[in-house]
Amino acid sequence: MRDKMLYQEIIALQTNYREVLILFYFGDLSIQSISDITNYSISNTKTLLSRARRKLKENLEGKGYEF
Repeated sequence: MRDKMLYQEIIALQTNYREVLILFYFGDLSIQSISDITNYSISNTKTLLSRARRKLKENLEGKGYEF
């Protein structure tokens, strides 16, 4: 159930957040590699990843997900 909720919240993120999050955590790629793949600057990639983490955490906490 927890995995399903996590998956649903990842899929619900806006596209650029979802993209960097999946590449970083599930693709096990570096910031540099993600930057190369997405054509985002390194600083933009870091910002997107940070915002994606924050948004995902907020969404999960709002639904009672426990870390």
